Amino acid sequence: GANTDNIEGIAGVCWRAKVMPIKVANAWGSARLFDISQGIYYAVDNGAKVVNLSLGATIDQQSVRDAVEYAYSHNVVLVGASGNSESSGPGVNYLYYPAAYESVIAVGATNTNDEVADLSNSSFISHRGGGLDIVAPGVEIIAATRDIGSDVYARYDGTSMSVPQVVGAVALLLSVDNTLGVDEITQLLHESAEKVVDMTGDFDTRYGYGRLDVDGLFELLGQDSNDNDGDSNDGGVYGDNYLASWQRQSNYWFLRPGEKRSVWVEFKNEGDALWEVTGNNAVHMATSRYNDRSSAFYDSASWLTGNRIEMSNIENVAPGEIARFEFDIVAPMTQGEYKEYFGLVTENKSWMNDMGVFWEFNVTSQDVYSGVWYDKSDYLTLDLGDTSTSWIEFLNNGTADWDLSGAYAVHLGTDRPLDRSSDFYDSDSWLSNNRVELDQTTVVSGEVGRFTFDVKPAKKGFFREYFRMVVENMMWLEDWGVFLQYQIV
Repeated sequence: GANTDNIEGIAGVCWRAKVMPIKVANAWGSARLFDISQGIYYAVDNGAKVVNLSLGATIDQQSVRDAVEYAYSHNVVLVGASGNSESSGPGVNYLYYPAAYESVIAVGATNTNDEVADLSNSSFISHRGGGLDIVAPGVEIIAATRDIGSDVYARYDGTSMSVPQVVGAVALLLSVDNTLGVDEITQLLHESAEKVVDMTGDFDTRYGYGRLDVDGLFELLGQDSNDNDGDSNDGGVYGDNYLASWQRQSNYWFLRPGEKRSVWVEFKNEGDALWEVTGNNAVHMATSRYNDRSSAFYDSASWLTGNRIEMSNIENVAPGEIARFEFDIVAPMTQGEYKEYFGLVTENKSWMNDMGVFWEFNVTSQDVYSGVWYDKSDYLTLDLGDTSTSWIEFLNNGTADWDLSGAYAVHLGTDRPLDRSSDFYDSDSWLSNNRVELDQTTVVSGEVGRFTFDVKPAKKGFFREYFRMVVENMMWLEDWGVFLQYQIV
């Protein structure tokens, strides 16, 4: 909220923000969880629209959980620090509370190189996990402080320095459109976040959906808020501004030499020009970095040329609409790790803005076990003593088959912590109190494996049951932060 244009000190993200200071901690920065919960209630009841929670704890306390739900029910945005650790121990893979709650926007920290903050560039490691929403600069952040009665500025590190930048962005959003809800604001932050180079895809447990991009946030909001009649080009008159934003894409693959796989990506038309599917000025996806290079993954059956791919849309894509590109890739015979970059080009006109879109393909003749979270069943509310069915699906994006049985059987294991004994264990459908079997006998590369099991709650309460795939006698697969939520009454 710092003032701007006064040639003094620093500039705030939302320079006209009204700030409501609420004291919940002592002079040393220590606070009781109950006091934090009371501070949230006070903020909500006294008109706050967004709450800065540059604090955290490892304890999931009911009083804080209730206050968070109270804020959400009153459409008040809560933004929380993901956490800081001084080692790379297991604590790094857990978000602090209240950031870990689903309705709180969890913020991690990056350094000046757009890399996740860790011990190599600061005095802490930014926490990560499946619930991380976004990251923002959190290293060497200049802020106002006080030193023996004199006003000074100092540099600070930590996710607590990242949170206020996201809070400022939310406040700016609300100054433009105060009807936005918590979920809408969260979605806008996700969609507008910049996908930094080190990310592994649309979502990364270290970076969430990307680094905060305030310009991108307002470009996204501006497109939606100005499109009052569903067509930003009134009268059917289109302009010549070709601009795109990346929306989402399929997963990365491990492939054997010569193996074929299907991939797809979606872009939003953010300009005022009409994207034509065919014709002299058709919009195509093309190989980039460097532009128009011949791709080693070219598939003659689904590509237009060795460096061009057509839109899958049947009709032209108007401003505000989504273009989808679906195509196959064929792995080269040379083994290695590849990053295949693509961009959009309007033929005979120009290339669009470079969004850094790429797939990472690992070509190997080795057996690689890898899985990507695909889908899961709905959250459940159950009476104590009831039994119900849940399921989780993963896509096999490796080269090795997943087998139901044998020395290297692939199972679903309990997570956070690993191999914990589940309170929802059902002896009729679980292999053990921390293992669930595949539904299929074998899941080959490119197929989706499902784990179906019954849940039989042992006690009342609110639970998040985390799961992760494991190859027995070999390895645990990547932690996607997958959980099922149960309310037992």
